[in-house]
Amino acid sequence: MFFFTRLVLYFFFLGVVVVSSVYADFDLINQKYLKLKQRSLDHEESIKVLLSRPKITPTKFVLPEPKVVSTELTDPLIDTQTSFISPSVIGYENTGGTEDQNSEALSPEIDFDDLVNDPIGVTENSLDVNGSASNDELLSAYDDFYAQPKLTRSVGYYFGPLFGFIFPQNGAVFNESSPKTEYKAETGTTLGLQFGRDFGKVRWDAEYNYMGFDGETDFEISAHNFISHLNFDFEIGDRADLRTGLGLGVGFMNFDGNTDDHDGVGFIYDFVLGAGYRITPLWTLNLDYRYYSSAANDSYDQLKSHMLILNANFDL
Repeated sequence: MFFFTRLVLYFFFLGVVVVSSVYADFDLINQKYLKLKQRSLDHEESIKVLLSRPKITPTKFVLPEPKVVSTELTDPLIDTQTSFISPSVIGYENTGGTEDQNSEALSPEIDFDDLVNDPIGVTENSLDVNGSASNDELLSAYDDFYAQPKLTRSVGYYFGPLFGFIFPQNGAVFNESSPKTEYKAETGTTLGLQFGRDFGKVRWDAEYNYMGFDGETDFEISAHNFISHLNFDFEIGDRADLRTGLGLGVGFMNFDGNTDDHDGVGFIYDFVLGAGYRITPLWTLNLDYRYYSSAANDSYDQLKSHMLILNANFDL
């Protein structure tokens, strides 16, 4: 009994340390979630404003016909021979003939390749800069933003309630008047809360549950269980997974009869085999089978039960 008491206290203080260590991170995670949600809402409003604008009508510019630049130049000095009589100069004998004037000296040769092109006649086709490509990109971004997100398992903290049915085995209690009083167990129920963290392939959680059932010999049996589970997950798709695990903890038992009551605290454990399915980005449904057993006491026999539990986890 002393060993079980020390083991119970060990698991209790271990749970307190773990919960206190993760509680400090909860506020920071919540703040990051609120900031991310606000940014998503702002982005959604920006998309709505862009899509509410009317479609831009393409403008087609009509340009005038290019002007024809004439390359034929006329110069009265070109191809014209001018004859004149040089005036008489003292000391210079005029031969009386005429001198042909050099046309290149009078008018330099024109380089037509060096002429500047008419900017009006450079482009014949108008350029449409108001196409619909920008609108298509906006529509594509809008569709991507509002597309159904891919539902996958979330790594982090979670919290949720649980409910289930228990199928206990028959047991017995011990007292001074009679060495052994047996009872036949009936089907009962269990309720509880669960808090844990998903590390990807491994899941840890701390759980409280209340289980109760009746015995046919005027017995009411109940237990308050504080238990910690270590589960190993195996993904079978984007939304579904299978898991198996082991739970250890402490249970507070009560056997209420017509003549006397029996109370006790003892070590408990269970084996888990279950499956989970993500229904939304934040909610997951889990269905577990558990085999539950408690330690025996001087006043009562071991409490053993098969359990079928449904729980819903919300990602924090």
